[in-house]
Amino acid sequence: MTWEQAKQYVDKMEYPDFKLFELEKTDEFHLSGKSHHQLNHYSLKDKHILGFLADLEYAKCPECNEVRWQRAAIFNYETNDCYQRFWIKDGKTV
Repeated sequence: MTWEQAKQYVDKMEYPDFKLFELEKTDEFHLSGKSHHQLNHYSLKDKHILGFLADLEYAKCPECNEVRWQRAAIFNYETNDCYQRFWIKDGKTV
């Protein structure tokens, strides 16, 4: 598959089931009113999408019970390119 086909695939794909992801340690926070809430960071790394290496990640606030961001990134090491798509950014669907 070509790089362009892989990018089109990412643009159209459904986000994988959260049960597939692994919890990672992170120091990432978000503001909720006057409070800082630590986020749980989950990843599905070193997967392949149409022959290109892919990382899928999301962050969830356990206190707000809200997914703060959700993304997929694919990497083309031949051309030193990266393409990413966000489904949720700053707690809002994009």
